[in-house]
Amino acid sequence: MEGKINIKNTLLYSIIALAAAGSVLVMLSTIFGLIFRFFIKVMEIDPNVLIQQQQLIEVASHVIALGIYFIVYKLIFRKDNKIQDEGVKVKKMGLCAMMGIGVSGISLLWIMLSHHIPMLQESGSMLEQSSKNMALGNPILVILLTAVFAPVIEEILFRGIIFRSLEKIRSGLFPVIVSAILFGLCHMIFVQMVYAFGMGIVTALVYQKTRNLIYPMMIHMANNLLSALMDIVPISGFEGAVNILSIVMIIPTVYFLHRMMKKKEIETTVEYVK
Repeated sequence: MEGKINIKNTLLYSIIALAAAGSVLVMLSTIFGLIFRFFIKVMEIDPNVLIQQQQLIEVASHVIALGIYFIVYKLIFRKDNKIQDEGVKVKKMGLCAMMGIGVSGISLLWIMLSHHIPMLQESGSMLEQSSKNMALGNPILVILLTAVFAPVIEEILFRGIIFRSLEKIRSGLFPVIVSAILFGLCHMIFVQMVYAFGMGIVTALVYQKTRNLIYPMMIHMANNLLSALMDIVPISGFEGAVNILSIVMIIPTVYFLHRMMKKKEIETTVEYVK
């Protein structure tokens, strides 16, 4: 039976966790940047090297941040009752990757619609410029950052730490919606906020049913990988083919998500805030 719900304190905790997580990445990037600048000055290296190595700095920051977030996640929930999951199934991982492509298709439709809404055109231009800047980087580092480190880190933070903290307040759709809102807000550009919110809903629902972070990570990775490939692959017609594929995959994504939601949620004991 649920005790008295302390919504204010737990929401505050989630926001503080989000801010702290962002601060860790900023701090690590700053430290590595200062180290690079020091060596450039001492060794009289061309300053352009720092610009070229910016993504390498981000990779190093993300690797350390991933370790920190994982340790924090384990420490926060070490006393919680064990959550029973069904283990990792290859078939379900593939299904989630497919759903990630479908989520990308929904995002694409939203972006196309935003081009026809005057008040969103500036936000859309900012998003396009961000994609162009990404395309200038090293392709391997771009994929590592966007399709590996970002999904893993963000899922540990939002579906792991924040979702499970919100779940202590109330089960059901409450942690799904609030964690998705926070996930959307952290993307800063409004057009991106909206489709990030949508992906946050999907990944949170999948985690809620499976109790395994691997599955939302697969959705997130597939979505980001598709986006990264469209930015860095110069083959003519590639972007159009990917766009068609992602839109086609919307229907099976909705179907399989609906089927997953109909299944009985994996049994778990949540200690509510009193």
